[in-house]
Amino acid sequence: MRTTQLLTGTEEAALAATIEIGILAEEALTGSFAVSASRGELDLLAREGHAARERLLLANVGLVTTIVRGELGRSPADYAEVLQEGHLALAEALVRYDHRRGRFGPYAAAWIRARVRAAVVTQCGRAGVPARDLARYYAVRRAEVDLMQSLGRSVTSSEIPHLDDIAAVRAVVAPGPLAAALSVPDESASRHLDHDADPNVRVALDRLPSLDRRVLRRRFGFDGQPVPRGVVARELGVSEATVRRIEARGLARLRERLVRLDAA
Repeated sequence: MRTTQLLTGTEEAALAATIEIGILAEEALTGSFAVSASRGELDLLAREGHAARERLLLANVGLVTTIVRGELGRSPADYAEVLQEGHLALAEALVRYDHRRGRFGPYAAAWIRARVRAAVVTQCGRAGVPARDLARYYAVRRAEVDLMQSLGRSVTSSEIPHLDDIAAVRAVVAPGPLAAALSVPDESASRHLDHDADPNVRVALDRLPSLDRRVLRRRFGFDGQPVPRGVVARELGVSEATVRRIEARGLARLRERLVRLDAA
């Protein structure tokens, strides 16, 4: 993503005001409320709002990069994925920004840092592992590596300090089957979680949008062996973070359809 020059406080406020006017113009174009301006004038204001939004975002791309580089050393998470999460946080911050309350940079930094840290800890949501569990896993791994370096040899689980169950901690990052990804609190849907044993899973899958269906089929082995997100991302020409979001959306839709099939 390209960057642009940094903005002064006055320039920031002017751009933010232009963005607000552009949003109002877009709403007026949809007929949400009546205005005296012509459609051509509203179109111009909307375009100016989009241009102001792009300039304000591009002026803060460097902020995203700085935060990501500062946080990424804590995890083996992929740089490109974490950087994308930071950019999404930047865009979200702009949507919520009120230029009357201060500069955009410090406000956006809080949003970016929170989302980047969550992405780093969870490896961008890999395998749906809760941040708390994955943070514990990395703490154990760091303790294990430090001990191996100090002793100059491999160590056993009993030698790692402050660890109750090394197997349980390591298991949180192991890739799981479709049944684990689809696990829901509704017991009535639990019998549908094995796509080899229950045809309803395939029926529900066929009713999903094509992109969701394609990602889930590849990720969970409907057409052979399960495929890593990186492979699916290359096939689709998108990032792994995008594949992860499509996968999460598809799983949510699949759960809903399984519950409906069970109730039918």
